[in-house]
Amino acid sequence: MRNHELGATVVEAVGLKTHFKLGGGVIAALSGQPAKTAKALDGVDIEIRSGEVLGLVGESGCGKSTLGMTLVRMHEPTAGDVKFKGASITNITGSKLKDFRADAQIIFQDPYSSLNPRLTIGEIVNEPLHIHRKGTSEARRAKVREALSHVRLPPDEFEHRYPADLSGGQRQRVAIARALVLDPDFIVCDEPVSMLDVSVQAGVLSILDELSRDLGLAVLYISHDIATVGYICDRIAVMYLGRVVEQGPVREVMRRPKHPYTQNLIRAIPNSDPLIRRDRVTLEGDVPTPINTPPGCRFASRCRHVEQICRDQEPDLLSAGDQSLARCHLYGVLAAKLDTELRLKITSGETT
Repeated sequence: MRNHELGATVVEAVGLKTHFKLGGGVIAALSGQPAKTAKALDGVDIEIRSGEVLGLVGESGCGKSTLGMTLVRMHEPTAGDVKFKGASITNITGSKLKDFRADAQIIFQDPYSSLNPRLTIGEIVNEPLHIHRKGTSEARRAKVREALSHVRLPPDEFEHRYPADLSGGQRQRVAIARALVLDPDFIVCDEPVSMLDVSVQAGVLSILDELSRDLGLAVLYISHDIATVGYICDRIAVMYLGRVVEQGPVREVMRRPKHPYTQNLIRAIPNSDPLIRRDRVTLEGDVPTPINTPPGCRFASRCRHVEQICRDQEPDLLSAGDQSLARCHLYGVLAAKLDTELRLKITSGETT
């Protein structure tokens, strides 16, 4: 479990929305059909501090990667604000945007397609320095060798090799080195170990853990695997259908999840002890679509504890105790209506 002092806020999202227009085209325009809108992000508030790793989890299509790319301005936000070190970067352009992108890097999921196969490892890691015109050629080579050393790839052995000569884990370390070479303050890790063998995942996670501490990086670690998030992160934010439904310290969220959706995610983690059997985790009901988000709580159609107010009114992100926040009426208007013993069982995750 991570235990260290955190610094000032580096990145902050306030009411962040990113919507995408779907369909359209000439035929739709001539027929008068309105374009549909997918609400990938629909009001997200998070902050990440120096030296902190914030884990972002949720099932496929919930908006995790969209949030990461919006924070580094690879996607343009529809509404809301992104702040970097206290200053808004939502509408910056030109040289200011280029300077920001030197400070905010991203590590992609696929280490096989994110590296140029025609460049050597040294050239790949040097490319950001060349684009941003940092230092002389001698200074750049020194920075490249330093970055490779940070990710445990001896420069003398790897600097002149090509991606085809490396394993998946080594390629992902090169991607990490490329992100580090500009000395950024913020890194988005978009499922960086999901395509790696289990045997090499721990090594890559250990590198990210050390770098966030030693270099004081603010890291957004995106994953569908809540178990690896619990290993590397300080805090966890759980997303569902474009909204954060729970966030809090990693120890609290992993041991005592508050939102019914998070409770199901925790129960789905495979048990390492074959002698202990768990009830099978199933989520019944229809999965809503970001094109037509339902009124009320977005998890209501799949929640076993749903009440009428859940279908009518969307809850705010409410205090659930122990520094945790949960977007659930169990911590608001339903708290006084439910039997005290039943509510304690539900909010502690004891019910199945």
